[in-house]
Order: sequence, then structure tokens, then C-alpha cells
Amino acid sequence: MSAILNKNGQFAFWYRICVFLHYKTFPMKTKLLLSTLVCVIAVSTITAQKKYKSDDGTIVTKTYEGTVFTSEKTFTENITGTDDFTYLSAILEDESLVAMLSEKEMITVFAPKNATFSNLDEETRESILSNPSLLKNIMKRHVIPGRVDSNSIRKGIAKNDGVIHYTTLAQERISFALNKSGQIVMFDSDENRAIITSEDYMHQNGFFHVVDGLILPASN
Repeated sequence: MSAILNKNGQFAFWYRICVFLHYKTFPMKTKLLLSTLVCVIAVSTITAQKKYKSDDGTIVTKTYEGTVFTSEKTFTENITGTDDFTYLSAILEDESLVAMLSEKEMITVFAPKNATFSNLDEETRESILSNPSLLKNIMKRHVIPGRVDSNSIRKGIAKNDGVIHYTTLAQERISFALNKSGQIVMFDSDENRAIITSEDYMHQNGFFHVVDGLILPASN
């Protein structure tokens, strides 16, 4: 059991449980059973935590159209100033939006690229960009709690008859399915759609994916 415990104390919680079991006056068979159970839980926890982060703190990077995104930076820091996210960068100059994204322990963001906004008619685009309350609501609809990579989404789609659902930070359900080209499409009950055009970039507290499309609130 001690072999699975991290010398730096990262898993001190499990170590204390082991010590507790060692000194409790349980029958030997009970001790062995409980110790095995604790070991399985500990290893499962360690494996889940290591899935996207190495023990030595290795920074994960991935290039998007010449820009290097990195797990060392926040989502906002990653996309600010990039050529394909100038609209989103301008939106994230709002400190309340930045705080909303950074205060969550783990989040997955579906980041609209410039084409999403450029394809809107000018009146609609300006109406959206000039409304801070609407922008915050839209951003919440493009964020889900947890670290969700494209593989997880695809597996969920396969296991749930072609559609998987998540709840956004706006507390609304967003759905995912595959189109005929095998791309992941996110959509809501009003048939707003966004195609994930590039997948699996890491930021400091989760993942982000690049999308072409907006999931707008029903009133818009």
C-alpha cells in the first residue's frame, strides 16, 4: 500500500487512512479487505488526476493556426491577441467575464472564432457586442463545468444513442451530436448550432475547443 503513496505528501489523506486501518483492532481479513478497497480508490483517484497532468508539472501545448496555446495560461490569456479570436478577445476585456471564467476550478470553454461574428449581419453583431449583459449570458452558454475533451464527448455520444447532454454555466442544457462529416456539433433546444472546428486545447483550469457558431439565448 505504501508504494502508491506520494513522498511529497500529495496523497497524505490516503496515508492517514492506511495508518488508521493498521492500528484498528479489526480482524485480519477485514483489515485486508478494507486496505484493498482503499488502495483501489486511491489508485483510481491518482489516475484520474494524472490524466492530463504529469507528476513533474509538464506544460501541455498545442498549436492552432500558428498560435501556441498552453496549459500554463488561463483561457483568457491564451486567446487574447490571437488573430482568429479578436472579437472574443474584445469581449473578454470585461473584467466580470474574466472573473467568471477564472473563478471556476475546472471548466471547458467552447470558444467562438472570428468567423462566427463576421458571418452575422452588421446590425445583429453590433447589437450583441454592445450589450454586456447579453455577452455574459452568451459566454455562460458556451462553458460547461469540468475538464471535457473531445474523446469524452464522442464516447458519450456513442453510448447515448447519438446525443449527449451537458449543463452549461447558464444552467441550461446543451446537446452534442456528430454531423455527417464526423464533426462534433453543439446545439440547444432552439436549434442554435455551433460546430467544433478544432479540439482539445488546454488552459490553466480545463479545456477549450474552437467553434464556428453561437448558442444564443432564446430571446435573441
